[in-house]
Amino acid sequence: AERVQHDLQAIADAGVSTVRTLLPWDVFMPAVSRPDAGAMRNLDTFLALAAAAQIRVIPVLFAQAVGDCVFLPHYAIDVGSARPNVRAVTAGVVQPGGPRDQYTDAQMVEAELRWLEGILTEFAGNPTVALWDLGHDPASVMRPRRIDELRAWAAMLAAVVHEAGERCMLTLGGADVTTARGVRLEAVAGSVDALGIAVDAESLSFAT
Repeated sequence: AERVQHDLQAIADAGVSTVRTLLPWDVFMPAVSRPDAGAMRNLDTFLALAAAAQIRVIPVLFAQAVGDCVFLPHYAIDVGSARPNVRAVTAGVVQPGGPRDQYTDAQMVEAELRWLEGILTEFAGNPTVALWDLGHDPASVMRPRRIDELRAWAAMLAAVVHEAGERCMLTLGGADVTTARGVRLEAVAGSVDALGIAVDAESLSFAT
């Protein structure tokens, strides 16, 4: 907690007033039934430290592309279906196989709903939470097979967030938006309150 407090204060001193923080799926939902109690306590501590530093937080749930990795519990990995250029990681160890379909797989959807409902029960109304992010570049590691599957998924989860009186966003990958491989901005824009775009800085050219 002391190290996190130091980092948050350094962020605040740099003039940053809002941060996004990834909540790894394998840490927060190691089982389908409910969010992990210890992870929830850690999030509560983090939000309290952020409030003390006068920083608002955007927690990121569900699939999060970190390079070519996605952090998943064992039940979210199909050991017989490895995906090219995607590594499924559990507790820091790369696992055989690839991610299950988070948009249509019944067990994945159940876990997502239980996670979202559990975390909203604990933290809805917390003034430090600016809004909830439904994923960080999820299509890079869990690509929807059809645009309508992404549309229905975003609408379902956003409805749960809105019913709790909260706001939500979704951060899409810049490459997915420009190539439109199963991803369209209009498919999710009508459901969420904001859209983020994850852009590889090395792909940008700057005028000198």
